[in-house]
Amino acid sequence: MIDKYVDHFPYNIESDNLEPIYKELKGWNKDISNCKVFEELPKEAKDYIAFIQLETNCPITRVSVGPDRLQTIMR
Repeated sequence: MIDKYVDHFPYNIESDNLEPIYKELKGWNKDISNCKVFEELPKEAKDYIAFIQLETNCPITRVSVGPDRLQTIMR
């Protein structure tokens, strides 16, 4: 049972004092390594990026779809 929601890294991180909150998102089974623009990504990948932006309150301007520097989508 959660007594208090903490939105920052707590000083005391003993496991008895914390219970993580997990959010499950749908994955995708599509190879995205050839995607060149954001619109080519599957809906689930775009939803994942939107979730990260919302949770971090930070815009995501680059998305890597592979190890090569040409596999970076600029938003």
